[in-house]
Amino acid sequence: MTRNPQAEPVWLAYVAVPGGSNKLLLSPDEAALYNADPDGYAAEYFKLSKLEYHQWVELDGAPLCGHRTKSGDLCRNITDGSQLDARVWQKRHRKLFCVAHGGEPASGNRRA
Repeated sequence: MTRNPQAEPVWLAYVAVPGGSNKLLLSPDEAALYNADPDGYAAEYFKLSKLEYHQWVELDGAPLCGHRTKSGDLCRNITDGSQLDARVWQKRHRKLFCVAHGGEPASGNRRA
């Protein structure tokens, strides 16, 4: 008689995040979903759209200013911190303004 269940197969996936990667342990079913669309799976894991996920990683988790320049382009200045958590980044990205466009001075890596 055993008191412990048999081992189940577990898959290991490393997903890109600002500053490096996160390790995910996946069931066989989750691994199949991951392998079908790794970036889509990662985006869903972090509760971001695929486009947001790509931006979050490429920008190293730094939210950008939401102001439009005279030419109509979006400002490329950072508003507040870097390597922010996905949900914090999502709340701030393109929704705040940089100091040059009337925003508050960045105060580091706040976790609001």
